[in-house]
Amino acid sequence: NKFEGLPREEKFVQNFMMGLLVPGQAFNPPVSESQQQQFDEMTSKLVKAAGSAAFSFSARERLQDRIAKRLDELVEAVDGDLVDADSSATLVRSLISHVISNPMNEKYRRINLSNKVIAPKVAKYPPCIAMLKAVGFAQAGSEALLLGKGKKSNQHCTTCSCPGCYR
Repeated sequence: NKFEGLPREEKFVQNFMMGLLVPGQAFNPPVSESQQQQFDEMTSKLVKAAGSAAFSFSARERLQDRIAKRLDELVEAVDGDLVDADSSATLVRSLISHVISNPMNEKYRRINLSNKVIAPKVAKYPPCIAMLKAVGFAQAGSEALLLGKGKKSNQHCTTCSCPGCYR
């Protein structure tokens, strides 16, 4: 097997993607039995990944409502100082964005509440902690929050497909 480059015809790419993404859909042009087995395995992985990434509309709406309420509480907690509230909310957003960009990196899934930047802007305000907990962080001792605490990952390395390896 050697890489021959991307197909030049759009129709070929469409047929391939339909064969890969739609279980039971035949590839056009047809593929060998071993290729079909490999593609079926890839389809299964794609379906599992898509299913685990799904976030229902109602769940998203409930989360938005909780976050909006916590932001209002944050403004009250900083005595109406919108600059402080914005600074804290921006840091919370940054912490969450780092996790989204690097979901398997423990560095971003663990928040040290005594950190010199986080302590005065996040740890000091219960609404900030509540926002982080609303998206899945949990208390990990008295000085930290951890995302996915006590949960085993079903993610696998994309290089060698081994569980627990995130090369």
